[in-house]
Amino acid sequence: MKKFSRFSKKFKSISKIIVKFYPSLKNDLELIQNNKTPEEFLSSNLVISLIVSLFFFFFISVYFYLHEGVLFFEKIFLLLFYSIAIQIFLFFILNLRPRIESNKKMKLFERNLPVFIRQLYVRVTAGMSLYASIENISEKDYGGASSLARRIVAHVRGGLNEVEALEAVSKEIPLEKLNKLFWQIINSVKSGANISETLNSMVIDLEKEQGIMIEEFGSKLTPLTMMYLLLTIIFPSLGTAFVIIISSLFGTIMNEKILWMFPIYIIIINFIFFNLVKRIKPNVEM
Repeated sequence: MKKFSRFSKKFKSISKIIVKFYPSLKNDLELIQNNKTPEEFLSSNLVISLIVSLFFFFFISVYFYLHEGVLFFEKIFLLLFYSIAIQIFLFFILNLRPRIESNKKMKLFERNLPVFIRQLYVRVTAGMSLYASIENISEKDYGGASSLARRIVAHVRGGLNEVEALEAVSKEIPLEKLNKLFWQIINSVKSGANISETLNSMVIDLEKEQGIMIEEFGSKLTPLTMMYLLLTIIFPSLGTAFVIIISSLFGTIMNEKILWMFPIYIIIINFIFFNLVKRIKPNVEM
């Protein structure tokens, strides 16, 4: 690993140019708690993609020689083209990983935010201080809610007070709902208002919002379900019957390839339908 790290540093000058095309990379790496700088991350990806492309170049050269009796220099330009194409493709794929992981993390925080506020309200109402409540949640297993609490606790242990810690986490996680809720908590603490009342109103608002989102999801799901039944049950059944009738009328034997098209068609429709449902599903605990 040390040798890999030293070797990747040689690509730092190139990564400083490439990093301009990834303005959100720094925030994404911080959100997924990756300690590398954007330049270090890009440099390591360059090295990984280069190593993979070299291995590809070597194995394809061996393949051409063993199976076709062609020496690598006879197809050097073709091999170089494919190797460079693989390196570029792999490099871009590796660079997408922080963005994908940060999006997953933000969805997890958004989904567990009502749980975090609700658990916070229960503890504050029971007489615990705001920070003690957050620390207690961080020690429990509430998924994304505990992960969020641990971020706040880490900032407090790093020397910030609870308000500054909430502000720091708001900056780290670019989530509008989280920023809005944390802003309400911060204002209540600064103004000396009753924090339990603030949290109670936040819980009520979140529950109403979730109820509306679930109702909207249900209204969208009804026509989609009807369309799904039409495309996966009625249409294939009628289609099979129609093909059999036509083949018997014209005295032709139904081709097996036609029958094989129906299960493939159903698999494709199922894949599209479940992906569509996943996209429109509200990001709440259901």
